[in-house]
Amino acid sequence: MKRYLATEKPSTRPVDFLADLRDQARPDPEDRALLERWERLTLTVRCALHAQEANYIRLYIASGQRLLKEGIGKPVPMYMRLLLTLIRTAEDVALPAQWRQMCAEHFDVPLARLRTLLARRDPLALQAIDCRAESARRQLLAGG
Repeated sequence: MKRYLATEKPSTRPVDFLADLRDQARPDPEDRALLERWERLTLTVRCALHAQEANYIRLYIASGQRLLKEGIGKPVPMYMRLLLTLIRTAEDVALPAQWRQMCAEHFDVPLARLRTLLARRDPLALQAIDCRAESARRQLLAGG
């Protein structure tokens, strides 16, 4: 199992965690399965495939945390991707309002972890993330 250190500068671009496995000579089948499951959950959340069940959002966040626990991926990009997926979903007016609201209610877990990770390293990035999350929440309250 590949282990990573959280020493890289954070990026706001989504990270392709599957690329890390593709680059390995012999990827661990368990790692690949975890990553593919997380990617499917990302799609499920982003497209509101189970819009009546908030459990899928919690499962998506828990799967991302499990990847980190297993040493797959880096904390800042992982929590950034979790949060940005939730924010983009909450801002997407084509999705059901109930699903968008549920996504906004789940901003807190990745946002809290990012606050811990970025508070001293990159306060400007943290401020931008906070503003984006707050903007998405305000848009939902305004009915947009």
